[in-house]
Amino acid sequence: MSGKLKDSPIWQLSLGCFILAALTGMLYRVSMLGVPNGGLSLKNIRHAHSHLMFFGWAVPFPSYILWTHIQKGYNTGHLGFQWMKVGIYGEMIAGLLAYPFFLLYGYQTVPVWAASLPIAAMLSGMVMLFWYVYIFGYCKKRQYLDARIRPLSDAALLLLFICSLGAWGIAPVQLFGAGKQLLMSGILHFFLSSFTEGWVVLILLYILTDHLFKKELIHDSVPIIPLIFIALGAPLTFPFGMPEYLLSPLLLVIARLGGLFSAIGLLWILVFLLRRGSQWSFFWECTAGLLAFKAVMQFIASTAPATLWMRDHGLQIFYLHTLLLGALSLTFLGWIRIEARLSKGYFRMIVAAVGIMLISLVFTTRIWPGSWSGIWIGYTLAVAALLPILSVSMLWAAARNAKKCSVRNGRHKE
Repeated sequence: MSGKLKDSPIWQLSLGCFILAALTGMLYRVSMLGVPNGGLSLKNIRHAHSHLMFFGWAVPFPSYILWTHIQKGYNTGHLGFQWMKVGIYGEMIAGLLAYPFFLLYGYQTVPVWAASLPIAAMLSGMVMLFWYVYIFGYCKKRQYLDARIRPLSDAALLLLFICSLGAWGIAPVQLFGAGKQLLMSGILHFFLSSFTEGWVVLILLYILTDHLFKKELIHDSVPIIPLIFIALGAPLTFPFGMPEYLLSPLLLVIARLGGLFSAIGLLWILVFLLRRGSQWSFFWECTAGLLAFKAVMQFIASTAPATLWMRDHGLQIFYLHTLLLGALSLTFLGWIRIEARLSKGYFRMIVAAVGIMLISLVFTTRIWPGSWSGIWIGYTLAVAALLPILSVSMLWAAARNAKKCSVRNGRHKE
């Protein structure tokens, strides 16, 4: 991934979505301390934070990276490339439009003239339609990717498509009577588990493996069996996020099997890369290390007594942030640092900020002794949430300046 950062507003818009979502997460933290927030619901703030992080960052940015890999050396005016570009822009714009409605109303209906419409849900549906546009374009041009790692991107986009099916199922379930709550919770967490355990994990493995191939650190094709493990296991982990009172012994067995499949598949691929790769940089060690830590946590949750995680909401939040803020965001931010040819100090600063925030989340889990708790934890969480915002904003400003200088130098040479 060497070279100049491409002159495209896509990565800047997506990075802006990350910062806005992080600010919203900080708003949630300070609101819990009693700071006035204009009457916003904590639930709606959380929805706005998570949906913008998904729709504006966790999908568009890796989609952009994949798009740049496919288009290298080819005419980007070809129809498939244009479909992919439209998909990236569309999902980000629809996600940004949905943000204020999630913040103000959540999933509630909004008065529009004589009707009441679930605007946030409708715009979320538009986001997924643009996912399909992107996937359509990808299918037309996927042959331009290295065949040895293409199964990773294929599987990632397959899981993105599968998770969208869960989201489409929410509306019809509203018509059910008995059992509606169980179905609603199950379908919602099917979407979330397929997204985080499937799309996120697989696209990160793709980016990591692509780098190792380009550096000629490995040459063997990615094994298919662990990919199948992850693809099958990810959707089955949905009961892990459901409320305890809705869980049955059968659902717990399904969750454990899904968790074991996902964890074993992920560790299998990481070991495959580690045994064949050498001279890994600090950047890729962070990505691989956090993914391995995530897999170990998932393996423990799948084999240990359910009481270990079932009633510990703080532990679930820590797990999600390890994957989404840790492995995923650090990978994307490190990619920007490399492409913009910035000093390694920017990435180390962000790693420190993310590390402090992840450590602060441990204070909200049952791992942290209750006798050591207090109001100080709330203030610590709020301050820790500010650090990634500041460090990423500095990276954004430096990358923008580097891009402008690169453009000016190119014109000067001409």
